[in-house]
Amino acid sequence: MRQVLMMTDRDEKGYTYTVIVPDLPGCKSQGSSVDEALNNIRVTIAEHFATLSRMGQELPGDPRDVLEVAII
Repeated sequence: MRQVLMMTDRDEKGYTYTVIVPDLPGCKSQGSSVDEALNNIRVTIAEHFATLSRMGQELPGDPRDVLEVAII
């Protein structure tokens, strides 16, 4: 299970949800809804793993791990 941290921010346009993955440095995404943010982070994680693979680096787990969301 991969933990992701979700933060919310509100501006004049509504809420923005930012998601980071602590065990994957630089892996961050956002969305205008919780579902959109989580879908976007799944894509970002897959892209992160693809980049690591192309660079010949060790993969930190499985990119399809179930996400455990912590809202901060």
